[in-house]
Amino acid sequence: METLSFTIMFLCAIHLSYAKNILYPGESLFPNQSLVSNSSEFKFGFFTAGGPSNFSEHGALYYYIGVWLADTVSQVQPPALDDTSGVAWVGNRENPVVRSLPSELSLSNNGDLILTQSQKLIWSSNATQAEQISDTVLLLLDTGNLVLCDRTNSNKVIWQSFYHPANTWFPGAGIGFTNIDGENKELDFSRALTTIKGTVGYLAPEWYSGEAITQRADVYSFGMMLFEIISGKRNSSEFNNKRYPYFPLYATVKMNEGEVLCLLDEKLGGNVDVAELIRACKVAGWCIQEPEACRPSMKKVVLMLKGTISVGIPPVPKSLLNLVDADDY
Repeated sequence: METLSFTIMFLCAIHLSYAKNILYPGESLFPNQSLVSNSSEFKFGFFTAGGPSNFSEHGALYYYIGVWLADTVSQVQPPALDDTSGVAWVGNRENPVVRSLPSELSLSNNGDLILTQSQKLIWSSNATQAEQISDTVLLLLDTGNLVLCDRTNSNKVIWQSFYHPANTWFPGAGIGFTNIDGENKELDFSRALTTIKGTVGYLAPEWYSGEAITQRADVYSFGMMLFEIISGKRNSSEFNNKRYPYFPLYATVKMNEGEVLCLLDEKLGGNVDVAELIRACKVAGWCIQEPEACRPSMKKVVLMLKGTISVGIPPVPKSLLNLVDADDY
């Protein structure tokens, strides 16, 4: 009986020992274990996803490794994610493992995160070290970012999950270009699903079309917010115009007609620098262009608003014209 009690306590200790946010070289995670961020908001480990994609053609249950919002999963082990919008990162998206075979996620002594099944390599972080790091650890940060870094200096990062986005883009995750191994490289969003937590009406069209997401998606949102600052109203809910039901559409049409004072917040009583108003309206109009390549960078937006560079009149975005009868414009 004492032996049995000791065994149960030992097994419990193994599981509870991973109620932490760090994994050291030589340590492993198994399907019934997970790391937890210090804020308890994020977890990292094995999970299953709802729907037919979670089963093989032979009916075997798939396991994935990843980072997810702790409150979006069931309490079973491994957790089942019916709502994958809470997934921050998936490692083996294209190569899941099956439940019927033993799986292990470990941090190797050379600082690489590896997933094996029946001792066969399934997935690896392929971390490369730009500078020599003698003692690498795996950390789950409060932002949901999973990083391989120096044990004594977490700022020395050699790999991070935010460079490999999944279903949901969380604050702090990179979009656009980053510096890896001393080279500027574009982040690969070709495998990212465009499910995002955001407000409809502020999101760029590419979030809905399934196109690759770049930093210009944020420029679009900035343009929508700039229109609200100019008008003092929400773009849709507080704008009442039968011909143009959406303020950004109304604004871009009026700009092309040479009228801008009608766009100003009525509370200002016309007390405005007209040149600055025109410039702000033009900048907002360019920011919400449907082809993301037509939108300026945020650096250029700042120069436009300062008046450092000239701004032309933006065309009416085609996506907004779809909201009205083409004969009306």
